[in-house]
Amino acid sequence: MISKKLDKLMVNEVWLDNFPSTKASFLPPGCSDHCAGLVEITLPMIKGCAMYQLCKKLKVLKPALKKLNTDHYGDIQSRLQQERDKLHMLQLDLLANPREDLIQVEHEQANKVAALQLAEESFFRQKSRVKWLQEGDSNIAYFHKVVKIKRMKNTIIELTAMDGRKLTALSDMEAEAVQFYKNLLGTQDVNCRKVDSQWLKDLLQFQLPEDLCTLLTQPVTATEIKAIVFNSPGHKAHGPDGYTAEFFKASWAIVANASWGWRKILKLRQVARKLIKHVPVNGMDTYIWHDHWHPCGPLLETYGDSIVRDTGIPSQAKLACVISGNFWKWPSARSPQLVQIQMHLFSIWPKQSEKDQVLWVPSTSRSYKAGQTWNWLRRKQGRKAWHKLIWFYQAIPKHSFISWLAILNRLTTKVRQKQWTPTIADTCILCNGSSETNEHLFFKCNFTSNIWQQLCFITGIPFIDSWQSLMHWLGKRIRRKSLYHTLIKLTWNASVYHVWMERNRRFHQQVFKSESALIHDIQIDVRSKILGFVQPKSLLLPTTIARNWGLETIAV
Repeated sequence: MISKKLDKLMVNEVWLDNFPSTKASFLPPGCSDHCAGLVEITLPMIKGCAMYQLCKKLKVLKPALKKLNTDHYGDIQSRLQQERDKLHMLQLDLLANPREDLIQVEHEQANKVAALQLAEESFFRQKSRVKWLQEGDSNIAYFHKVVKIKRMKNTIIELTAMDGRKLTALSDMEAEAVQFYKNLLGTQDVNCRKVDSQWLKDLLQFQLPEDLCTLLTQPVTATEIKAIVFNSPGHKAHGPDGYTAEFFKASWAIVANASWGWRKILKLRQVARKLIKHVPVNGMDTYIWHDHWHPCGPLLETYGDSIVRDTGIPSQAKLACVISGNFWKWPSARSPQLVQIQMHLFSIWPKQSEKDQVLWVPSTSRSYKAGQTWNWLRRKQGRKAWHKLIWFYQAIPKHSFISWLAILNRLTTKVRQKQWTPTIADTCILCNGSSETNEHLFFKCNFTSNIWQQLCFITGIPFIDSWQSLMHWLGKRIRRKSLYHTLIKLTWNASVYHVWMERNRRFHQQVFKSESALIHDIQIDVRSKILGFVQPKSLLLPTTIARNWGLETIAV
């Protein structure tokens, strides 16, 4: 039997001139009936780090890419025009002398013109919009230059006024623009008269049927919005933000219900109203019944609609209606509510020369501060007995966070996961014994119990494997700020953290560490933290404990 390999790589003379040392090798065919060809191009030897080699190789490739772009896409407008002229000439010849060979040539030329038109359209589309969403700006200089250019294009440098003056100052241009639109939109035509609605009905004979009127007044549904977005061209932007329809189609699962967040925020307006207080002075910007300016709060909420009827003051009236000069001008008090309202007015003195003020209630400095607002809104509770175990000055943040979740029983153990996925096995992945619960992991599990027992021994504290008992003991005994108590808190936090990380590694990555390796990791974290804030030769730790932790320089 005679067999011969037929796989070959075809190149031309230009390839051989540019890459004379090209090597080709063929890989096993696998499930295919052909071998994959691997081409190796020998380039000048480039030494240096990997990124430097990549940059240099890209520079070597740059001339070839530029030549490719010049040959096929350079001066594409003039090339398209030339090919289009050729097509027109062929079509004229074909009309005068219809021959089979001319039909074939005209068909090929038409395909060539169509391909160039698509290339030109793609070129101008890319030129008109830089797709930052796809490529990312990466904070590069080119991105900032483009932003500057766009700002310069949108800048008004000079404005010609109605009287012919050239305005260059920003304030003058602002005043002229405002005045122009006031004259344009704020004037009335004295020759216009009111038109009777019946006259319009007689003039416009056509009326929409009742069913179409009902359709026009129906609320817009999410299905209609999705249909419009998905039927839009991919490169078209729906708004001034520049995000194209292609972006919304790709991320529809994320952005489809985004407006619900704003709706929830708008529902908090009633809460925000309680945080805003008006200080009336001239009363021009404060509503009598709706705003919080009176010591009793918003009067309409405090006394109800009857107070509006008793006074005869309109519901949308402002405080300026009941101010005369620098004195109050309220109607006579004919009800106990009005008497109570007017009794508190002696502490508020109006002044016509000043404007009303708006204050942010949670802030003591009359300005908005997120921290003070949060403290005002949140439900406050007493401090927990364990708070100093987690939130202390020398704590390692990532350790404290995991410990905090463990105390609140918020770690996603298998028992908790089984509530969402009943088919999952809840056996502890560390010991393959009991169910994986918070109480079992810390430290009833044989694996974690051995780790915690050894750490308790070298730290000099009693071994307690019950989670609730351990929390009670630590909360009662470990309260001082001494270095020894800090060492105990750091050890406990590091133990909880590394046990949970080991559980996740085994569960998600199938990577296992031994008990001794975890103890070593815990000791490194605790020792590094203590050496970071304690000066050497400080007599702060007992000698035995310091020796156990490798902290002899700070032993007694």
